[in-house]
Amino acid sequence: MARVTTSPIVLLGEARAAGFSVRAEEDRLIVKGPTIRRDLVDRILADKAGVLAALAEGAEAEIAWRVSVMAPQIPATGTIPVLVARRNAAGPADCLSCGNPMEAGQRYVCRACAEAARRVVAADEAERAARRSTGRRP
Repeated sequence: MARVTTSPIVLLGEARAAGFSVRAEEDRLIVKGPTIRRDLVDRILADKAGVLAALAEGAEAEIAWRVSVMAPQIPATGTIPVLVARRNAAGPADCLSCGNPMEAGQRYVCRACAEAARRVVAADEAERAARRSTGRRP
């Protein structure tokens, strides 16, 4: 009997529904959750490349919406303010920018908000440098 394959997105959904956390660290998959569902872990690891790609695609989407919200917060001149993804009432373990719970080891803002802010500031710096080199002002 042929084994039925499940898409990486469906696998991730099953894992989260079963209480697992699945994340990527470079080219490694970190899977944490109930030990009684070893079958699910085995299925995730069997499609490591697909799961890593799905996680990367999801992470990129999480960063992209934050960039689109943060970019207009950059003033034409002056000091760049603290960039926030959305108004929120962050608790002690939540991201101060978006309000989502942060992963262990994160401080102040989640990885997605930190990366979005880095990209927005880098793009602004590049744009300002380009204007200086051509003599244009904002």
